[in-house]
Amino acid sequence: MNVDNLARRAAPRPARALPDDPTIALLSAPERRIAAAIWHGRAESELRAAGSFTVIARTLEAAGAPPELVAIARRAIADERQHAAICAHVAATYALDPLPPVRTLALRVPIHPGASPALQRVLHVVGQSCLNETTGSAFLEGCLARSTAPLASAALRQLLADEIDHARIGWAFLAMVDDAMRTQVAAWIPTMIAANLRAWRDRPHHAITDRLVEHGCPRWEDVDAVVVAAIDDLVRPGLAHVGVVAT
Repeated sequence: MNVDNLARRAAPRPARALPDDPTIALLSAPERRIAAAIWHGRAESELRAAGSFTVIARTLEAAGAPPELVAIARRAIADERQHAAICAHVAATYALDPLPPVRTLALRVPIHPGASPALQRVLHVVGQSCLNETTGSAFLEGCLARSTAPLASAALRQLLADEIDHARIGWAFLAMVDDAMRTQVAAWIPTMIAANLRAWRDRPHHAITDRLVEHGCPRWEDVDAVVVAAIDDLVRPGLAHVGVVAT
């Protein structure tokens, strides 16, 4: 993927005003509390992603990636912080009671035992960008496809526009590494995919009603189906396209 094209697509987007949403008042008190909890959790996840892209920007720099790609990764840090603010605003709008502050969750950088420092750097970028951001984009698309509530839909659209470009960072970087490195990366892909699926499946599950689906809060079985489909239809073909063929 052309880095200049990616840089143009990933240009900073000004935050757009989020609409009022009279449909929130139609939810029951338990539904509003669940929606608030889900969006608050998303705010914390987005803030943690900002920390992940801090690591990715340093990793790209250490790996000798083009300065333009490093700059795009640094821009993603600001994007994710803005996403956290958007999700926190949505959560507060649903909440009936004051919510706790959005926490900065501990960032656990994956350790790949036995991998060389150079391979570790590539695997970090692949894991965060090609895997996490691709499945995350598919998740947001799935939420948006079923969302009808004005506030949730507007927030999801803003998040999705950036997440797609964040995934492209990894694909662009992976296309730049040599064949020997791609062969080494391929050996790690099954383990990394399993870890990605496990992270999705370990998230809290809530009792989701039809009305909550309309407010961007999907049922777990739908999330699982979307993530599995993203891995099979986007991640695996994308890896094969750049020459990373997992056995």
